[in-house]
Amino acid sequence: MATEFSFQIPTVSNFLFTMCETAYPDITYGADVPDRITSDKMEKKMKKIVKEGGKRGVEIEGAADMGGLQFFCTAMDEPNGDVDLLYESMKAMNEKSDPSEEERKGGSGRIGKLIISKNQEDSKLALVAYCPPSKHDVLKADQWMTVLLKTLGAGTMSFGDAYTAKAEILNDPDKGVYILKVKDAAITEGINYLKSKGLFPDKTDDSDDDYVFGDDDFPTADGGYEAAEEPVAEAPVDAAKAAQDAEDAAKAVKRAEIMAKVAAAQAERQKAGAYEKAQEEKKKEIEEKGTSYYGEHAGITCDACATVPIFGYRYLCKSCASHDICESCYDAWAGGSGSMPNKLAKQTLSTKATDHSFTLFKDKTLKSAVKGGGGPTQKSEPKLKPNDNCSCGSGKKFKKCCMNSALAAPN
Repeated sequence: MATEFSFQIPTVSNFLFTMCETAYPDITYGADVPDRITSDKMEKKMKKIVKEGGKRGVEIEGAADMGGLQFFCTAMDEPNGDVDLLYESMKAMNEKSDPSEEERKGGSGRIGKLIISKNQEDSKLALVAYCPPSKHDVLKADQWMTVLLKTLGAGTMSFGDAYTAKAEILNDPDKGVYILKVKDAAITEGINYLKSKGLFPDKTDDSDDDYVFGDDDFPTADGGYEAAEEPVAEAPVDAAKAAQDAEDAAKAVKRAEIMAKVAAAQAERQKAGAYEKAQEEKKKEIEEKGTSYYGEHAGITCDACATVPIFGYRYLCKSCASHDICESCYDAWAGGSGSMPNKLAKQTLSTKATDHSFTLFKDKTLKSAVKGGGGPTQKSEPKLKPNDNCSCGSGKKFKKCCMNSALAAPN
């Protein structure tokens, strides 16, 4: 007795007939082509763009035909985050295949797409969306892109119409926008929106009636169909679970990488802020104490770098018994956020920067390099004008009080 199956199995003839009866769409690309990508120096790059796009188009067409997909989301490498080059990738994907060519290219114009590309520095992400005309009554490209950018909370759309839309998202740590994180979210949210419109299969609603899983699911040559020892439906379910597990594991690794980069960026910002604060305090202390502290400190060695003698400004630790460092090592200490080596190693000193607190110091060993002693920086009094009140306190105008005597005084 012949085994009955709950899903229809398309024959090869039916598959080819379906492909032929659907006319290839007439696609309009409304975005301008910038002159920079048509120049001679971009010729080699454009060949790579077209090659990658054409190859990916064939893959998408095949996956869509076998799996019944109407839309597809994927990432591209060659555009390297350039939205104009990514737009050309989309064109290559959608280019109608030429049957006479030995290597097939493009051919995915019937399938809607969202493609993304980030640059190597992870500082920007390019996005391009395409909706075939057969789907315009349900979804348009500019509508899709607008909703996606709003969901991601970042990005600017530079062009959009019913057929295509392109946008760019820039890395902005101050606003919590990190390209490595947004890259994954863009694909996920793009698919989620398609699901909400009924344009992408929801995993919870999948059934065997909608898919053909491989060559083994087609009829045998003699017209019969050999039932496997195990239920046919188990293979795709197991394969789907394995694929999902692999995807989850990859996301976990990527998430860990993103968090590590975020933590490193935050630490770098904190370090830079501490260094700037230390430099401000250093400048303030020099202005208060004066340049008389600057010179050669005879016989004094920097405990940090072992330079002898210290020349310039000398700093003494307030927390240690006898701990001198030079100006360069003071800058490297950065108010406790930097480093504090002990290269001289003549005494036991903590190499933990936060254990120290330094102040500008001099003693009798100093041979000042500043002529005249260089006392604290003094602000000069503003020069009085004739109609200003006299500084002697008489209440009279300067010109009628002390101006003549001031002019007569010797310089």
